[in-house]
Amino acid sequence: MPTLPTFSTDQFDNSTPARGDLSMAISQTRILPGVLSSGSVTAGDRVKIDTANSVPGLVAFVAADDDEAAFGVVKRVAKQTTFTAGNEDTNKLEGAFSGGQCIWEAGGGTIAAGTPVAMSSGFLAVVDGSHVQMGLLIDPVVVSAMGRVIIGWTPA
Repeated sequence: MPTLPTFSTDQFDNSTPARGDLSMAISQTRILPGVLSSGSVTAGDRVKIDTANSVPGLVAFVAADDDEAAFGVVKRVAKQTTFTAGNEDTNKLEGAFSGGQCIWEAGGGTIAAGTPVAMSSGFLAVVDGSHVQMGLLIDPVVVSAMGRVIIGWTPA
């Protein structure tokens, strides 16, 4: 049975976010920073969140095939237009997407990053026939752990 992580009210020692906290105010920019975890992409290419990423707090992208839903599109940055994984200088990119704010929610089980999620009894669940999608999980979560969800996300 999932439970909410302990939240400290000490503003100087609060390493665990509370359920419903705003993680990133990205609704105005519609830009999510991350790293490219494999291959290479060019500005304007479609990317998805890497479901193999197991590092909470790290957003990892991979190229999206033409026949699959993508998280968004690689935004051109002043420094470069081509991004290559495995190189600290060229693997950082920004994904432009359609969606709302990024909110902290508690996991109801083990869910991979990049998974469309819903709520079940107040905890994150995989979208299925009885749970309606609320957004896209950008962090991997386990039961009772906090993860970030972009609410209102729609595939590109």
